Amino acid sequence: MIFSVSDILSSTRRFSIALLLPLLLAQSGCVVSTTGNDGVHSPFKTGASEAGEFVWHDLLTGEPEIAKKFYGSLLGWGFENAGRATLIKIDQRVIGSIMEMPPAETRHATRWVASLGVTDISKAIEWTQEQGGNVHEGPLYMKNRGQVALVRDPLGAQLGLIELGSKKISTEPSVVAMGDWLWDELWTQDTDKALGFYSGLYGFAPAEITPGYWVLKSGEHWRGGIRELFDPDLEQRWVPVVRVEDVQAVSARAQELGGRLILAAEQGDADDKSALLADPGGALFIVQEWSGKEELGGVQNEG
Repeated sequence: MIFSVSDILSSTRRFSIALLLPLLLAQSGCVVSTTGNDGVHSPFKTGASEAGEFVWHDLLTGEPEIAKKFYGSLLGWGFENAGRATLIKIDQRVIGSIMEMPPAETRHATRWVASLGVTDISKAIEWTQEQGGNVHEGPLYMKNRGQVALVRDPLGAQLGLIELGSKKISTEPSVVAMGDWLWDELWTQDTDKALGFYSGLYGFAPAEITPGYWVLKSGEHWRGGIRELFDPDLEQRWVPVVRVEDVQAVSARAQELGGRLILAAEQGDADDKSALLADPGGALFIVQEWSGKEELGGVQNEG
């Protein structure tokens, strides 16, 4: 069954993310790394994880075992226990984590939280507060991540911040393997306000790639996409995008595994095929086919 975007976004409560950072601090061995050893070169990455790039993704869920079964079967991810967290791996490369949330926090709260690398976390926090955003925790030191913070932007989207300064995490060639993070999209009620905030947060240069779809650029590299939500009552959020070989096959498999198809794959050019899915707990993510060209895909809004 195909659900409308409003079916799931409007039913998702805002939850207390003040409990998330203490859970993150209990992790061990979480190395921020987004480079790969398989696939094609991406215009989204520079060859190493650095400030201005989304460098980490955490899945918040009350049912981590169900999440592991779902994503392992769907995307071929491997997992490794790390204290109160579960590391997500492609081959031996860590790409994120699964965080078990307390039962009281999990009702309609399962979601992905992306973390952006910043040069100076104190300045990023100051900018967030000046623009009307909220800082829930931080900055705090976290083993193998350094200085981190957990914030909401001025329109309510949750975002992690990780201070990287001018350093790069890896010197390996940057590629996007199947099952790896390709992209992150911000779904917002106010694109102008969002563009202003994120341009100031890091100094991104926004570019309208297609009507109503903006890209945050750093130099020649794409860092994130911004699109407008069609319903002002829906919750703003960052949605991660995963590269897959066959969107329709993955969408069908996701439903067999207990997930939901929210928006079906586009029927245009192969580079534009994508679908919005929800895992069994309700966390949204996009799957997208991508041949290596620089055209932007992503699902299209209704309305």
